[in-house]
Amino acid sequence: MSSFTGSTKKPDDMYRIIEHFALGKRRLELFGEDHNIRPGWLTLGKDLSYSNFNKEAYNKNFADSDGKVWQGGGGRNPPPGAPHLIVTTPEIEGLRPKSPPPKN
Repeated sequence: MSSFTGSTKKPDDMYRIIEHFALGKRRLELFGEDHNIRPGWLTLGKDLSYSNFNKEAYNKNFADSDGKVWQGGGGRNPPPGAPHLIVTTPEIEGLRPKSPPPKN
């Protein structure tokens, strides 16, 4: 198996698409390098010389006004306005890709 030696740089448009159409605040960049570090993203990679990760700021993204973090799980969907979702508009919702309806 050969090792990958190319760049991990991605087009800015790719990040913008992800940021506008994926409603979660949990954004993860795998195999990142220093040039991949981006506000609002957790970047992981063996070649990083620094990190912009701030545990307290990251955890605040998932807490409601009472400081309680929505845990999820159990096959439940998050409630509307859950603290880990980004606010959206009807225009964005109209453009965002949707899963096809189930076939009966």
